[in-house]
Amino acid sequence: MRVRTPTIVIAAVFGGAALLAAFVVTRVVNARRDLPPGAELPRKGIALLAPEAAAPEGDGWLTGRVTAARGALPAGTAVYAQRPGGAKEPPARTATNPNGHYRLVLPEGDYRVWAAPAGAADARARPAFARVTAGQTATLDLSAEPAPPVSIEVLEPDGAPSRGAVVTLARPGDAKLALATAAGEDGRLGVAAEMGLAGAAVEVHARNGGRTGSWTGAMPESGVVTVRLAHAGTVEATLAGKGKAPAGFVLTVSSQPAPQAWRTVAEHRFSGAGFTLADLPSEPLRLSVKTDDGRRGSAEVTLTPGETRKLEIALSGG
Repeated sequence: MRVRTPTIVIAAVFGGAALLAAFVVTRVVNARRDLPPGAELPRKGIALLAPEAAAPEGDGWLTGRVTAARGALPAGTAVYAQRPGGAKEPPARTATNPNGHYRLVLPEGDYRVWAAPAGAADARARPAFARVTAGQTATLDLSAEPAPPVSIEVLEPDGAPSRGAVVTLARPGDAKLALATAAGEDGRLGVAAEMGLAGAAVEVHARNGGRTGSWTGAMPESGVVTVRLAHAGTVEATLAGKGKAPAGFVLTVSSQPAPQAWRTVAEHRFSGAGFTLADLPSEPLRLSVKTDDGRRGSAEVTLTPGETRKLEIALSGG
């Protein structure tokens, strides 16, 4: 199942100005609904769809036509439908026929609907909405933008798409963040031709939890740039110090994006005198502990991908 993919459009001089991002959006051309089941749509080519079978009880039909915003309708264009607020569930999807017509069978309810070719679907596109009524046909016509020439694809360590991975672009060797956005549910985001980055040297970094990856090189004119995430690390720590073992403590995890610049990224509450913390990135980390009785301790660690490190954190004060 193909799913939505953000498309970035950046207008900038890559050598100096900050990158600006926008997102290609779909737009509604026309919306009609509440046709009786099996009704003919008054447009040519609809007969190319399979005959409309009876929908399961509680389901209705969503049908319509997709046209291209510019030029011919791109091959592989599909229509996606998702309940508002249902981002954790993959959207329903169907391919258009050669004339751009589509049909979906959906449970009764309200849906966010969009159309895009493979590699161009945008999870944050301006939505079109349709209401599907059981046993009835709702009609919604859409306009699709062309696919971007380049896509950035983020994969999990096992090769699965990294849904919602945070992707950043920057100039090589420049720690200043140029752009950050989230990949779509299929782990992809599009790089539109309007960016003007073809041939430019870029660093692409991706993160999803503690799994990180990067790619550095000249941005191609077309194709796919793949960033494979490395396995996260794990720390198994015990707390040691004078006095009785702590009943509980707060653990603060900080990262170091630049020398001497620690940034808190998470806080965790534990009971007892130790902890196991997984999904940690392969970068400098500071683990700071404050026990319920006021004692403190810290340790700094840099894990390799997939490493499990055992630590002892000394407590003092209190």
